[in-house]
Amino acid sequence: MRWGIVPHWMKPTKTGKMATGLFNARSETAADKPSFSSAFRHRRCLVPATGFYEWQKRDDGPKLKHLISDADDCPFAMAGLWDTSVAPDGTAVDSFAILTTSPNETMRPIHDRMPVILEGDELDRWLDLERPDVTACSTHSPTASSTPRRSSRRSTHRGTRGLRRCICRNHKVVPKRGGG
Repeated sequence: MRWGIVPHWMKPTKTGKMATGLFNARSETAADKPSFSSAFRHRRCLVPATGFYEWQKRDDGPKLKHLISDADDCPFAMAGLWDTSVAPDGTAVDSFAILTTSPNETMRPIHDRMPVILEGDELDRWLDLERPDVTACSTHSPTASSTPRRSSRRSTHRGTRGLRRCICRNHKVVPKRGGG
């Protein structure tokens, strides 16, 4: 499973390479945007993580990287969408995007968006494809004890540290070996 959804209808680039995927989808518009609408109706998933990175813009220098996680590093689930596209060599490639929403009070000083974090009954409701009216607008912190921490860790492949695998109903995904 690759982070950065490549919709099934997207063609390879003119140089024959796989198109670059879209890492995030705005929860407020995903159901209507061509890049995400089919996945929103038919292919929702949960993306488990123990944390995520966010980069805070600063006026006086480079962006400041924050690791957002539960104080105990407990896992949590982010709302996601997935799709399968065909690579230039003809192989199937599964990919996903994380839904984002307006930030909660913990995130607001750091960034203007945050992942949609689901808890309790929201998990099943998000995966229930019989509910076309579902909107993913949760603004939970990973837990109530969540606090942003300045991070000295080097992030792996485009900030995917903490993503373990993508859980999709009726679709088993094996974790990628080594890295992210």
